[in-house]
Amino acid sequence: MKIFKRILALLTAMIMLVSFAACGDTGSVGETEESTTSYIREEKTKIASLSGAMGMSLAKLTADRDYAYEVTSYADPEQAADQIKNGTADIALLPVNTAATLYNETNGAIKILAINTLSTLYVLENGESIKSADDLKGKTVYTVGKGTSAEHIINRAFSDVTVEYKNDFNEITALTDEGKADICILTEPAAASVIASGKGMRRALSISDEWNKICGTPLVQSVVVARNEYIEQKPEYVSTFLMHNELSLNYINANLGAGAETFLFESKYFESEELAAATAPYCNLKFIKGEEMKTAVKAVLDMLNQADPALIGGEVPDDGFYYSESVAAAE
Repeated sequence: MKIFKRILALLTAMIMLVSFAACGDTGSVGETEESTTSYIREEKTKIASLSGAMGMSLAKLTADRDYAYEVTSYADPEQAADQIKNGTADIALLPVNTAATLYNETNGAIKILAINTLSTLYVLENGESIKSADDLKGKTVYTVGKGTSAEHIINRAFSDVTVEYKNDFNEITALTDEGKADICILTEPAAASVIASGKGMRRALSISDEWNKICGTPLVQSVVVARNEYIEQKPEYVSTFLMHNELSLNYINANLGAGAETFLFESKYFESEELAAATAPYCNLKFIKGEEMKTAVKAVLDMLNQADPALIGGEVPDDGFYYSESVAAAE
């Protein structure tokens, strides 16, 4: 039975690869595979995605492969997590700490398939004085996210910095407009919006880059998870999804400045084409799986566990949290 399942998974993946190649994925933005293939999947994979930067990796997949995937986007990560909990979704995009919490709450009923977005936090400055983390020492920085994982990531990346937390992005915008906040930390697309206001703000530092200097691992923001039951029942679908997700993400990164911004705006990832053009290159889409994924995720979760275990559901998940294609194929 195991041999039969492996052969079936291999044949299905080969069919999907041929179908994908035939459609010419390097074609124009918005070209759909539906018009170039007769392949129809009887049962679509249901995906709970996220709006904004963390959901961008699925944009091309959603546009070209609606024969295989039913994608619903949510503004609140908890809503996406609930879809996995109740079995409405097979796969979900989640912030890494939400994924860990979900794993602990469900007694290990999910696995991380891959990383899809690294941190989109940036230090913005009105001026040219901030060139490194050391330049922030003794400064006051304005941001949002008190009590969230962002607070502890900022504390890990910078020392001897006074951080003033505001309730929301609009308060930061008002302060920068009035010239009362020369340095702030914001995520995309909020960072792009502040820069576009014309008050002289610029991206001075990437929090992701600063984390890498300290920890030597990528700073994970969001991951793709799947229900264990779905992985066991549809291993070939999971394997094919991972291929399509990586191709979708790579397509966007490869075409920024060549039409992908328009595509992302038309796909409703941003409220204007100008905002898409300003922020998409800084959304840090990155597809990482396997051991590199595990190492990067564990580094973030270990830090959050030391700072506040409640942020990850009480404890760092065990190795059952991480999907391995080689193990899945052998089962």
